[in-house]
Amino acid sequence: MASSTILNTTTSIRVHPDFDQNDSDLTIQSSDGIQFRLKRCYLAATTGAFPGTEIETLNEITYLTESSSVLTTLFQFTYPRKHPWIRDLSFSEMAAVAESAEKYQVFAAMNVCHMRMSEFLPEHGAEILTHAVKHDYPDLVELVIPLLARADLIKTLEKLPLAWALPWCRFSQAWNKIFDEVLNVVFELPESPEQDSCNNPSSTNTTCNKCRFTLIKWIREVKNDQTLTKLWEDCEAAKELYKSEESDDSSMYYGQNRGKPLCKTCFNTCLHLNYVVEELEQRMNAIPPFKTFI
Repeated sequence: MASSTILNTTTSIRVHPDFDQNDSDLTIQSSDGIQFRLKRCYLAATTGAFPGTEIETLNEITYLTESSSVLTTLFQFTYPRKHPWIRDLSFSEMAAVAESAEKYQVFAAMNVCHMRMSEFLPEHGAEILTHAVKHDYPDLVELVIPLLARADLIKTLEKLPLAWALPWCRFSQAWNKIFDEVLNVVFELPESPEQDSCNNPSSTNTTCNKCRFTLIKWIREVKNDQTLTKLWEDCEAAKELYKSEESDDSSMYYGQNRGKPLCKTCFNTCLHLNYVVEELEQRMNAIPPFKTFI
């Protein structure tokens, strides 16, 4: 971030050297006492919050709560010259510029910061979600939610605004609930009269105890997936295992040695696996967006 070097050392007034034009008609002072002498015609053309030339400021100083380092970067987006290179900013620095850009509607800075946000994923997912929902960036929300929806609840809450703690808990609860519902789907499958055979001739929908256990085990394992991306991938992998009994990866889910059947009617995967996966996916698709919980 550009330095807020003090140019005038002979008076108590400290003016930023890059914003000290003789024909300026608006003076803004940062929280750390640095003044920026700006031209309102540029601010009127590039922002939505600063006074234009039609409003008389009476040479009064406008005091802002942002630091000089943040305002130095921000105001460079308001002049007809090359915009600053912000890729060398840390996340905290960039986030402060992004928030001030939204606050004062500095449109060019808003766009650049918006594009940069995704580069700080997944480390700063919670902070980026806060920014995205607050300022209505649905594309960022779409990027972040798969990374956070199944992440550790406490760690996520620690990074979200206090006002969003309850909505996020409800959102997280909605995701946890679907796994309990799918477990109930398995429990409600009729039990086979034979201990080692699904789909007994007397009923085509029965499940033996051994296969029932493997279905429950799979649900509990995918419940621990830390991202939605991983969860969807595991659902797709399970369906592929169902399609191919010769899959080398079957042991990853069921702990079975390849070639050893689960029961008399099921080989590496239970006949009911695809049904269970579809039940889970239907519930995943039915969960509303996070913003509806706010």
